[in-house]
Amino acid sequence: MNLTTNITVTAPANFEVSLTSGSGFGASVIVTQSGGIAASTTVYARLVAGLTSNPYSGDVTASSTGATDKTVNLSGTVSPAVPQITISGFVGDLNYTEGSGPSAEDSFTVEGLFLTTDITVTAPTNFEVSLTSESGFGASVMVAQAGGTAPATTVYVRLAASLTTNAYSGDVTASSTGATDQLLTINGNVFPTPTCANEGDIIITEVMQNPAAVSDGSGEWFEVYNTTGAPIDMLGWTIKDDTSASETYTIATSVVVPANGYVVFGNNADSGTNGGVTVSHQYSGISLGNGTDGLIIECSSTTIDNVIWDNGATFPDPNGASMELSTTTLNDTSNDVGTNWAAGTTPFGAGDLGSPGLVNNFVLSTNNFETNNFKLYPNPTSKGFVNISSNNSAAMKVTVFDVLGKQVINQMISNKRLDVSSLNTGVYIMRVTQDNTFITKKLVIR
Repeated sequence: MNLTTNITVTAPANFEVSLTSGSGFGASVIVTQSGGIAASTTVYARLVAGLTSNPYSGDVTASSTGATDKTVNLSGTVSPAVPQITISGFVGDLNYTEGSGPSAEDSFTVEGLFLTTDITVTAPTNFEVSLTSESGFGASVMVAQAGGTAPATTVYVRLAASLTTNAYSGDVTASSTGATDQLLTINGNVFPTPTCANEGDIIITEVMQNPAAVSDGSGEWFEVYNTTGAPIDMLGWTIKDDTSASETYTIATSVVVPANGYVVFGNNADSGTNGGVTVSHQYSGISLGNGTDGLIIECSSTTIDNVIWDNGATFPDPNGASMELSTTTLNDTSNDVGTNWAAGTTPFGAGDLGSPGLVNNFVLSTNNFETNNFKLYPNPTSKGFVNISSNNSAAMKVTVFDVLGKQVINQMISNKRLDVSSLNTGVYIMRVTQDNTFITKKLVIR
């Protein structure tokens, strides 16, 4: 009180003041007086930015003409910046078949702030890392920092070569002096060398791509059949989507398909939540599309069987029922033809229709051309035609499908010659019907 001028509040060196919380800071502020009186006023103080690590102190001074200065001591400390490391990204399983390692690589990123030393990235046992794709792999790499900052850097990781069949797991560790270590868990598998069967020894005979009792993510499954008289172990074989390279699954445990018997693969082995299916082996990473999609079964890059359905064009397209292959067409050629499949009709489990793990209910006519001395020649052909003959002189209905199940020829012939000049080089499926008999054959165009 009794002031003749406003009060000036001055911050000491390395501090600043303001009359507003959170803003307006500077070296000094003015507290106004009116009639010689300055009302009680809050003054905010803080350390200025950009100071180095150190303790700081000084006196705030309040002054006005003719008045005795008043001071308030301020003190503060700038602590050293804590070094920080960040690991970002997801690494999928790193797999290979015994004797064929190392695995394909995957990658993640490492970066850091307030560092005093470079970042060391160390691979867990049985894995290796590199800063260069496809080369330079070893037990650890150094991510350089400059001025305390290490920019985001890609680190490649893979499962090391020469490992035996097993599952492997461990943590990649990123470390730097004073920083908390950062970890990234990685997994990998070395699969046993598979024992491969011949093409067509295992075939796909039933597919549930669109269950109704449960969601697709809980109840998709497919069935395979062993066409031979001896059991076949599918350990180490691969299940693949026909178009999506990311949808690949390797069978890492023994799955024995009995002689002339069935095995069911599913995305969920819990019969309480999968619609009531008894699943012999649970796969992951494979989806069975409700439209056009397909499955491939491989062993050491050899296709044992594949089926591609076509959104109802020739294959059935049921909801809440499986697609079943006729029991009269149990071979890897006939299961390429959509008309050899039908929707399941037998209720199972939670109410969907199908026959998982059992003989299918769908049976095409067992009449065939063998009794009529059927002949197809030349096959393979490069002449633009094939001859089709039998002991029956009646007209023939000929339907030809490509490997995707698309119908490319559909016509009646009476001269026993079919024009195939419109077909590109490749493999096709031909179905010939005459009176009440039919036969399905593979046609090769050269």
